[in-house]
Amino acid sequence: MTVADNVDRIDGFMAELADAAAYSAPRLTSVHIPWREMTKNGIAELLNLCYGFNRTVTRTFPVSVSLRASVAKRRRATSRAPARPADF
Repeated sequence: MTVADNVDRIDGFMAELADAAAYSAPRLTSVHIPWREMTKNGIAELLNLCYGFNRTVTRTFPVSVSLRASVAKRRRATSRAPARPADF
């Protein structure tokens, strides 16, 4: 077993979860996070720091959200007094 195998398994598992979210009841909101790209860039940064390599490292990644039925509708604004912090 190698790191690449583990990353592939995690990536595949996360993709399966995202696909299944569209068919659950209620359909679940999901967030797509590019784990594979993040992992590859994290490893590149570690190699740069530990062994003096000069690999290109990306630190900004696109993230998307699929809003589905599991998200409640927004409430209408009311004229109530603003909420006070709870006493603990």
